[in-house]
Amino acid sequence: MELFRPEFVDEFRCIADKCTYTCCGGWDVMIDFETYNNYKALYEEIENGCFFDKGVNHYLKLENNICPFLNEKGLCKLVIEHGDDVLSYTCKSYPRVIMGSYDDVMEYSVDNACPAVLDLLRKFQAPLKFNLDNLGEQAEYMGYSDEKQEYLAYRNQMIDLLQMQDMPLWTRLYLIYDFSVQLRNSDKRKMSQNYSDMQWIRYKYRSLDSAGSDFKTKFTLCKLLFQAQIKLKDYGYNKYIVKCLEFCDGLYADNLFSDWDEFEKIWEKESGFIENFCVNSVFIHSLNEEHGNNILILVIEIIQIRFALFLWWLYCGKTLTDEDMLNIICYYARMTHSKNIVNKWLDMNKDCDIMKKGAILIMLK
Repeated sequence: MELFRPEFVDEFRCIADKCTYTCCGGWDVMIDFETYNNYKALYEEIENGCFFDKGVNHYLKLENNICPFLNEKGLCKLVIEHGDDVLSYTCKSYPRVIMGSYDDVMEYSVDNACPAVLDLLRKFQAPLKFNLDNLGEQAEYMGYSDEKQEYLAYRNQMIDLLQMQDMPLWTRLYLIYDFSVQLRNSDKRKMSQNYSDMQWIRYKYRSLDSAGSDFKTKFTLCKLLFQAQIKLKDYGYNKYIVKCLEFCDGLYADNLFSDWDEFEKIWEKESGFIENFCVNSVFIHSLNEEHGNNILILVIEIIQIRFALFLWWLYCGKTLTDEDMLNIICYYARMTHSKNIVNKWLDMNKDCDIMKKGAILIMLK
């Protein structure tokens, strides 16, 4: 069996207590039955209150949004006292993601919702390359369903679109969004043929580029989207988002056109990083029947990342440190992990102006 993964994955290393976020905070971590019994046996006297049940599954009960087994230095006391083998599968593997296998090829990556992953994505030059090496016969086969195999070609087309660097990034993002929408509403074979035709893609690009997008409308729509979705849930680093939200309330588009123009130059410098971020997200999250929603979530995520970075840059007197940028991007990457909450929000807002294709195009441009 061969292992297929983005090239940066080979350099990934967990940074443990140096992490500005932690894998052990913000999410409900499911514990398999065997691990649950092991934990209870190891810490019966003091840790009986560390779990809760949801249906037939056991979960760690977070204290102030943090795993109860995390020590004051941000390290796991289970690992310190008993080694890696005692951990649940989720805790052992995250942020590593094994998607599955096809034609004797195993697909693998690491998730964007990790600061160390983001740091690597920023350091690797776009377009992101992929490695394919022999994994050996010891690998467990996790075959893709027929449905996932059908979506493989569509996913690869979207990655190709994202890596067409002679077009602006906003155009490429809108193209994969439009592609995912059309796959739900049109003849899939015809749409796939269209998005393989460079002449058709160029025509589509020219039509998008000529569409109107005044700054005042863009700012108003972005502000509405930001104010609506930020209420979903707190996934850490709320200090950024609360301050941005409060700061945003006092801003008026008429006074910000030149500031946005100035910030766009900073955003453009990060286009390779954002492209890599999107490619890795599409690689991991676009192989099931929810691919359309996943692409929509990614596009909205990028819109909000750009807007939040703009607000923070303004709030800080037109300065943006690497640490602040990565933390804000990580915030949104972590937030989108709660698919049930995000999908519920999408469903509740599907008829709102900010969710229409025209509005998404304006916010992306």
